Amino acid sequence: MKSLSILYKIVNIIAALGWSILIFMPNWHFADSVIKYGIVVGLSLFYICLLFIKKDINDEVYPKGNFMSLEGVLQLFKNPRNLLSGWVHYLAFDLMLGIYIKHQATEMGISHFMQIPCFLLTFMLGPVGYLLFLTIQLFLN
Repeated sequence: MKSLSILYKIVNIIAALGWSILIFMPNWHFADSVIKYGIVVGLSLFYICLLFIKKDINDEVYPKGNFMSLEGVLQLFKNPRNLLSGWVHYLAFDLMLGIYIKHQATEMGISHFMQIPCFLLTFMLGPVGYLLFLTIQLFLN
Protein backbone atom coordinates (compact mmCIF):
# COMPACT_ATOMS: atom_id res chain seq x y z
CA MET A 1 0.00 0.00 0.00
CA LYS A 2 2.87 2.38 0.80
CA SER A 3 4.33 2.01 -2.70
CA LEU A 4 0.92 2.81 -4.20
CA SER A 5 0.72 5.93 -2.02
CA ILE A 6 4.10 7.04 -3.33
CA LEU A 7 3.01 6.36 -6.92
CA TYR A 8 -0.16 8.36 -6.26
CA LYS A 9 1.91 11.36 -5.22
CA ILE A 10 4.19 10.99 -8.24
CA VAL A 11 1.36 10.87 -10.79
CA ASN A 12 -0.26 13.91 -9.17
CA ILE A 13 2.99 15.86 -9.47
CA ILE A 14 3.36 14.79 -13.10
CA ALA A 15 -0.21 15.84 -13.93
CA ALA A 16 0.28 19.14 -12.10
CA LEU A 17 3.37 19.72 -14.24
CA GLY A 18 1.23 19.35 -17.36
CA TRP A 19 -1.36 21.79 -16.04
CA SER A 20 1.40 24.21 -15.04
CA ILE A 21 2.73 24.15 -18.59
CA LEU A 22 -0.76 24.87 -19.94
CA ILE A 23 -1.27 27.75 -17.51
CA PHE A 24 2.16 29.35 -17.22
CA MET A 25 3.82 28.50 -20.55
CA PRO A 26 1.04 28.85 -23.13
CA ASN A 27 3.35 29.97 -25.94
CA TRP A 28 6.15 27.48 -25.35
CA HIS A 29 6.79 25.76 -28.67
CA PHE A 30 7.11 22.29 -27.12
CA ALA A 31 4.20 22.56 -24.66
CA ASP A 32 1.73 20.40 -26.57
CA SER A 33 4.30 17.76 -27.41
CA VAL A 34 5.56 17.52 -23.83
CA ILE A 35 2.03 17.25 -22.48
CA LYS A 36 0.59 14.90 -25.11
CA TYR A 37 3.55 12.66 -25.91
CA GLY A 38 5.34 12.88 -22.59
CA ILE A 39 2.91 13.30 -19.75
CA VAL A 40 -0.34 11.88 -21.17
CA VAL A 41 1.39 8.95 -22.87
CA GLY A 42 3.38 8.28 -19.70
CA LEU A 43 0.23 8.33 -17.56
CA SER A 44 -1.52 6.10 -20.11
CA LEU A 45 1.28 3.54 -20.09
CA PHE A 46 1.32 3.55 -16.30
CA TYR A 47 -2.45 3.06 -16.35
CA ILE A 48 -2.04 0.01 -18.61
CA CYS A 49 0.59 -1.40 -16.26
CA LEU A 50 -1.70 -0.96 -13.27
CA LEU A 51 -4.52 -2.71 -15.10
CA PHE A 52 -2.79 -5.63 -16.71
CA ILE A 53 0.53 -6.45 -15.10
CA LYS A 54 0.41 -8.69 -12.06
CA LYS A 55 2.29 -7.47 -9.02
CA ASP A 56 2.60 -10.93 -7.51
CA ILE A 57 1.01 -14.36 -7.74
CA ASN A 58 -1.93 -13.33 -5.54
CA ASP A 59 -2.71 -10.13 -7.43
CA GLU A 60 -5.91 -10.28 -9.43
CA VAL A 61 -5.53 -8.98 -12.98
CA TYR A 62 -9.30 -9.11 -13.42
CA PRO A 63 -10.76 -8.20 -10.05
CA LYS A 64 -14.28 -8.84 -8.82
CA GLY A 65 -16.77 -6.13 -9.62
CA ASN A 66 -18.17 -4.52 -12.73
CA PHE A 67 -19.31 -1.26 -14.27
CA MET A 68 -22.97 -2.30 -14.47
CA SER A 69 -23.97 -1.00 -11.04
CA LEU A 70 -22.72 1.38 -8.39
CA GLU A 71 -22.12 -1.59 -6.11
CA GLY A 72 -20.05 -3.26 -8.85
CA VAL A 73 -17.90 -0.16 -9.29
CA LEU A 74 -17.49 0.13 -5.52
CA GLN A 75 -16.27 -3.47 -5.46
CA LEU A 76 -13.69 -2.67 -8.15
CA PHE A 77 -12.37 0.37 -6.31
CA LYS A 78 -12.05 -1.34 -2.92
CA ASN A 79 -8.71 -2.54 -4.23
CA PRO A 80 -6.16 0.33 -3.79
CA ARG A 81 -4.41 -0.58 -7.04
CA ASN A 82 -7.67 -0.32 -8.97
CA LEU A 83 -8.45 2.95 -7.25
CA LEU A 84 -5.06 4.31 -8.32
CA SER A 85 -5.64 3.16 -11.89
CA GLY A 86 -8.99 4.97 -11.91
CA TRP A 87 -7.30 8.11 -10.60
CA VAL A 88 -4.59 7.93 -13.29
CA HIS A 89 -7.37 7.55 -15.86
CA TYR A 90 -8.93 10.80 -14.62
CA LEU A 91 -5.60 12.63 -14.61
CA ALA A 92 -4.76 11.63 -18.18
CA PHE A 93 -8.22 12.25 -19.56
CA ASP A 94 -8.65 15.65 -17.89
CA LEU A 95 -5.25 16.76 -19.15
CA MET A 96 -6.23 15.76 -22.70
CA LEU A 97 -9.41 17.79 -22.23
CA GLY A 98 -7.26 20.73 -21.13
CA ILE A 99 -5.25 20.51 -24.35
CA TYR A 100 -8.50 20.39 -26.34
CA ILE A 101 -9.80 23.48 -24.52
CA LYS A 102 -6.52 25.30 -25.23
CA HIS A 103 -6.67 24.54 -28.95
CA GLN A 104 -10.34 25.38 -29.35
CA ALA A 105 -10.09 28.57 -27.29
CA THR A 106 -6.96 29.76 -29.09
CA GLU A 107 -8.56 29.05 -32.46
CA MET A 108 -11.58 31.12 -31.42
CA GLY A 109 -9.39 33.97 -30.18
CA ILE A 110 -10.28 33.47 -26.51
CA SER A 111 -7.52 35.04 -24.43
CA HIS A 112 -5.25 32.86 -22.36
CA PHE A 113 -6.40 34.77 -19.28
CA MET A 114 -9.96 33.47 -19.89
CA GLN A 115 -8.68 29.94 -20.49
CA ILE A 116 -6.99 29.70 -17.08
CA PRO A 117 -10.21 29.28 -15.02
CA CYS A 118 -11.28 26.55 -17.47
CA PHE A 119 -7.95 24.77 -16.95
CA LEU A 120 -8.11 25.03 -13.17
CA LEU A 121 -11.68 23.77 -13.00
CA THR A 122 -10.96 20.96 -15.47
CA PHE A 123 -7.98 19.90 -13.34
CA MET A 124 -10.00 19.95 -10.13
CA LEU A 125 -13.54 19.14 -11.28
CA GLY A 126 -13.23 17.77 -14.83
CA PRO A 127 -16.56 18.42 -16.55
CA VAL A 128 -17.13 21.70 -14.68
CA GLY A 129 -14.12 23.24 -16.43
CA TYR A 130 -15.39 22.04 -19.78
CA LEU A 131 -18.83 23.49 -19.06
CA LEU A 132 -17.22 26.83 -18.21
CA PHE A 133 -15.34 26.70 -21.51
CA LEU A 134 -18.58 25.97 -23.39
CA THR A 135 -20.29 28.85 -21.57
CA ILE A 136 -17.49 31.26 -22.52
CA GLN A 137 -17.63 29.94 -26.06
CA LEU A 138 -21.40 30.48 -26.19
CA PHE A 139 -21.20 34.07 -24.98
CA LEU A 140 -18.35 35.00 -27.32
CA ASN A 141 -20.04 33.65 -30.44
